[in-house]
Amino acid sequence: LHMADEQSKRPLEAEDYWHLKTIHGPIITKDGRLAAYFVEKPDQAHDRYCRDIHVVELTSDKRGVLTDAGENARALTLSPDGTQVAWMADRDHLGQVQAARVEDIMTAKDGTDAVDMRCVFEQKTLGDVLHWSPDGQSLFTAGVRVDESPDGIHVYTSPRYKADGSG
Repeated sequence: LHMADEQSKRPLEAEDYWHLKTIHGPIITKDGRLAAYFVEKPDQAHDRYCRDIHVVELTSDKRGVLTDAGENARALTLSPDGTQVAWMADRDHLGQVQAARVEDIMTAKDGTDAVDMRCVFEQKTLGDVLHWSPDGQSLFTAGVRVDESPDGIHVYTSPRYKADGSG
């Protein structure tokens, strides 16, 4: 923690917001060996926010970064054995579930080396929940698929949509 001295203090200005970073969705493996989280930062050139994925080996403090996990990156999860990380993001107007090997992220140099990300699943609309199966072989998500017909009518194909008779 760095405390500014009295002479270097100044009021927060609008331009300062382009330098702020925030942490989102921290997770840790059950064995306490790895942690992963998003770091959100402004992308002034594209007038948006982007999120990087940070992975930390807690026993050695070794770190890795996967840059720009996609627009609206969310639902970060580590596989039970800690070898893979998965998350949801929006790319090319589709919701996608993406995954990468933790080893690849850990060996990337400050996020500048290419990390092999793979799209596991994509759909027009995804929810915000993503879980690994206990054996780490499958990913599970829930969401409502919305198809828009040419006349603008939304067709909900989830069997639970309005199941309780409300909203």
